[in-house]
Amino acid sequence: MAIVHGTASVLMPWRFTLPRRRLSRQTIVVVRTEAGWKIGAIHNGRVRPVTVPEPDAFPSKMSQLMARTAHRLGLGRR
Repeated sequence: MAIVHGTASVLMPWRFTLPRRRLSRQTIVVVRTEAGWKIGAIHNGRVRPVTVPEPDAFPSKMSQLMARTAHRLGLGRR
């Protein structure tokens, strides 16, 4: 078995360069069989920058609220 990673995009006929916002990353699992290498699974997703939200931004506030609620409900404890 092998895992193959690639980054690519489709170049439209009217373009000369690949737009960065169109880049996709592929992860492919290939399996060696008696008949040769076969694709077992594939995942394709857009390449996007990972950012950390500011402490007072909506995602941060929602995460804090969910953590407080889970704590009050006793969730996540063993």
